[in-house]
Amino acid sequence: MKIAFTTLGCKLNYAETSTYERSFKAAGWDVVPWSQEADMYLVNTCAVTETAEKKSRNLIRRAHKTAPDARIVVTGCYAQLRKEQLLTLDGVWKVFGAEEKKYILDLPLSAAEETLSPESSLRDPSHASGSSSPDCGPLPLTRPRVAMDWGERTSSAASAPQANTSNASNASSTADASNTFGAYSTGERTRSFLKVQDGCDNFCAYCTVPYARGRSRNIPVCECVKMARSIAAEGVKEVVLTGVNTGDFGRTTGESFLDLLKALNEVEGIERFRISSIEPNLITPEIVDWIASGTKFQPHFHIPLQSGSDTLLRRVGRRYDTALFASRIDYIRQAM
Repeated sequence: MKIAFTTLGCKLNYAETSTYERSFKAAGWDVVPWSQEADMYLVNTCAVTETAEKKSRNLIRRAHKTAPDARIVVTGCYAQLRKEQLLTLDGVWKVFGAEEKKYILDLPLSAAEETLSPESSLRDPSHASGSSSPDCGPLPLTRPRVAMDWGERTSSAASAPQANTSNASNASSTADASNTFGAYSTGERTRSFLKVQDGCDNFCAYCTVPYARGRSRNIPVCECVKMARSIAAEGVKEVVLTGVNTGDFGRTTGESFLDLLKALNEVEGIERFRISSIEPNLITPEIVDWIASGTKFQPHFHIPLQSGSDTLLRRVGRRYDTALFASRIDYIRQAM
């Protein structure tokens, strides 16, 4: 059996597609280029722009034209937001949204079943590939949110806007650790992207991410360590931690982001770690001081700033203002 993969969008999508590919290879499938004839095609879509959605549709049509009898599987953000639309396209067999895509890991051994569906026909979700391992122990549902003391605290902490969750019921609702799966990229790249977190609870006014990727949830620390060891076994020396809101790690397992960093730092074989992006309000003095003390984590912070206007930041629902952002930058400069 032959399968072809293609990916649009962020590094998180690439990590997930790479994991799907390894699952199919392990089951004996041959992976071929998207332009070649195959028995199945899997496209991991993006919906950040209208152009991305159009590209996704074109890729599906191209696959159907190449192999009219092939099954086409669609996942990713576009699949979550426009499932019914995608099911009308010729050749589309299954569409897996945010809460269903972990079941793709079951497809290699189940693809022959015509009744396969993410809603009913797959094996019990608690046993799905990529769910938390029994030796991770019981996982608490929610981590308490604790305000961090930055010493010369400005008024920013008190004035930072809270999340607009008025439309939260329209987002994927399940936000526990068993409702996501670990993923990492391998192959031609010199570094590997390790997915440790998914989803977002911020609901910023301009953003569809909570609706496309679901609520914030994460992989247990022990599972992240296992994946990092697998990456090291393939000879990769640098790992980039990735997620939708990476610094929110621990919301569903009662662990902290610093717990994760310290555990990964002990993985043998990996020489460098990087944090792909972290919101300024989720950077703590403990994280900065620990990285500055000399670890495998590189002294590099990718911190988003949507606007230099406090009025605009408040209107779009960001969790910080310019004073809070500046205080983080100043602290990092002094520590590094």
